[in-house]
Amino acid sequence: MSKKGSKNIKSNILALFFGILFSIIILEIFLQIYNPFPFRIQGDEIQLQANHKTVFANENDTVIVSRNSLGFRGKELPVNTEGLQKIITIGGSTTECIALTDGESWPELIHTAFEDTDKKIWVNNAGFAGHSSFGHAFLLRDYVLKLKPDYVLFLVGINEIGRADIHDFDKYFLENEKSYKNILAKSELYNTALNISRALRAKQFKLNDTSYDLSTMESAENTEEMTEQLIQHHQDKYIPGFKDRLTTLVDMCLENKVKPILVTQPMLYGDLMDPTTGIDLSNRKIFEAGKDNERLSTFFKDHGEVNISSLSYWKLLDRYNDVSRELSVTKSIPMIDLAKRMPKDSKYYLDAIHFTTEGSQQVADILEADLNKILN
Repeated sequence: MSKKGSKNIKSNILALFFGILFSIIILEIFLQIYNPFPFRIQGDEIQLQANHKTVFANENDTVIVSRNSLGFRGKELPVNTEGLQKIITIGGSTTECIALTDGESWPELIHTAFEDTDKKIWVNNAGFAGHSSFGHAFLLRDYVLKLKPDYVLFLVGINEIGRADIHDFDKYFLENEKSYKNILAKSELYNTALNISRALRAKQFKLNDTSYDLSTMESAENTEEMTEQLIQHHQDKYIPGFKDRLTTLVDMCLENKVKPILVTQPMLYGDLMDPTTGIDLSNRKIFEAGKDNERLSTFFKDHGEVNISSLSYWKLLDRYNDVSRELSVTKSIPMIDLAKRMPKDSKYYLDAIHFTTEGSQQVADILEADLNKILN
């Protein structure tokens, strides 16, 4: 190759490099001025959207999700808080209830129920779809504890299934150490790409809010032995980490003179027939090995099974619920066993775990009755 040809190639590569760099800079500047994709996570920090309203509309319904000045769902904190008992609920999508319009999420319904009495109680919904106990720690530290609530109610469990106990990750962010990530966290382009990637992973792991028809689901069954092996696998690999993280959340509350209340995670599935449809809730096919949620299905594939049944899924979740039950005893803190008391009926559920409007009211009724006893 001639020197002239070699020089032209180098010039073209250099031009391409600077062209890409220039495009990235222009795109970053544009997104800094106006980002059409608003996200509540910047890097690995939570950025609550205060005084924000989102409208979801389809052919059948319109759902309005509003945030108050704190970035939570619910009424504004009164100016005069003397004698007021403040309760903040923390959890994932089953707490946030993003599929339900304003006023229909169960924390808001509990607030409304207390408003109809002579008790001065304020309830706000700090639920964050997709969050596990990792994210709850950031939310608790950076926002909730600064409000000095009297109680924090944790509805946890479903987003903990198969989550690794990443101690270094936990320690890194809870201790506010610095690194290149702090610089990247300020980039709108980086955060847009990161959050799109998270959304795609959530879709892969079936963590998005989706409704479905029980009658169209295929059937599947697992032997008791296989289900027990699955639970033992999670007991050995994942559940101890969840217990440590939930203990951390409880201790953070107690150290700040905030009273934690644990709530177990209910699920539609179980060893019974659905009262509304008459469909067996124990033998629905939830995951297919190698195609769906890797945290669950890979274990079954390794043991010769193809599908994961709804009953196996429920039994696994309830073992995670046992962590809340056991911790309430060891820490002498209140626990509301919603998983055992919430009726398993499809009229209360949009899918396996998310609540319909009627289901949200059922949850609110159960929790409000127990809160009356706890607060007294």
